[in-house]
Amino acid sequence: MKKLIFAALLALAILLPAQAQACTIPVFRYALEKWDLTRYDIFVYHRGPLPAELQKTLKAWDDAPNKANLDITRIDLDAKVAPKLLKLWEREAKNAETPWMLVRYREAKDDDASAWSGPCTTANLQRVADSPMRQAILTHLTRGASHVFVMLTSDDAELDRTVHAKLQKDLAVLEKKIKLDAPAEIDLAKLRLPLPIKVSLPLLVMDRGKPDEAAFVNLLLATEAGLDKTKGPIVFPIFGRGRVLCSLSGEEIDDKLSFVTEFLCKGCSCDVKELNPGIDMLMLANWNEIFDGMYEGKEAPSTTTKIAPLPPTTVPVAAPPPTTPTDRPVESVCFDCPIAKNWLWIATGFAGVLVIGTGAWTLYQWRK
Repeated sequence: MKKLIFAALLALAILLPAQAQACTIPVFRYALEKWDLTRYDIFVYHRGPLPAELQKTLKAWDDAPNKANLDITRIDLDAKVAPKLLKLWEREAKNAETPWMLVRYREAKDDDASAWSGPCTTANLQRVADSPMRQAILTHLTRGASHVFVMLTSDDAELDRTVHAKLQKDLAVLEKKIKLDAPAEIDLAKLRLPLPIKVSLPLLVMDRGKPDEAAFVNLLLATEAGLDKTKGPIVFPIFGRGRVLCSLSGEEIDDKLSFVTEFLCKGCSCDVKELNPGIDMLMLANWNEIFDGMYEGKEAPSTTTKIAPLPPTTVPVAAPPPTTPTDRPVESVCFDCPIAKNWLWIATGFAGVLVIGTGAWTLYQWRK
């Protein structure tokens, strides 16, 4: 996914001239207000009746459909099972002791591995749906952060400290360097949340070995094939209501940090979420209630709305020292390079041009 994102955006930069934005609302803010999270399916495989305590837990989740972006399906292996679900069980958990659950992103392909797999217990259900880090991310996103960078630590503590210090410095520079559209040019009529519109880039650090975060770590590593084998720390930019744009590791952290930040701060020219890169995370958040509490009876949003300061984060930091990101005020004006509405088609077209050009050059050389 990562290579596709970068190739598509690079194609836009090459093929499309600068033009006026169709929408002046930054991508990060448009996503927060408009894009619902894609749901996850939790398949609970069991044989015969489920334990009473677990049945009570599952019913509680059933009775609160807006609590998180998940749906639970119970599958009794002693009864008739749909071929697709039976094939999934035999492929990923055939010898597992029931009750067992598989957590799958709804837009994943049939042959993609599940995002999480393990015993179905009350504790595991809670850890899959929520964790301290996700609540910290939620706090920042609902306080006006443009997007949150989560650094997943590695087994190299010294490298983690080095990358963390560099990230802090680079993000502080980007907060001042990146400009959004001027307040008068932003279409405030399309916004309903009384949050400041500014570039705010908090950095959080997540210990890969923390038990409470194990499920979230697996969900993040499942966003790209082979990501679990990546050496060194991995950085995830998360925006909107909990959408991961991509992952950055190794040299990409230096090379692409500004690139992805500018991408999310440009005016949003595509209102279809599926045409934009990224994968949604499983988040415990009732966004309708959160938004109702924000804007009921409030004045129209502006770029100067004052909000209470963020509470200190209690998320433990493994290698680097813990820090509490602060919101630093920055100027507001704009990027002139648009995000294409059909970025995937354009990237495909760009690839086609390269193929045709290569073929023509080969034919010329052969005739010569």
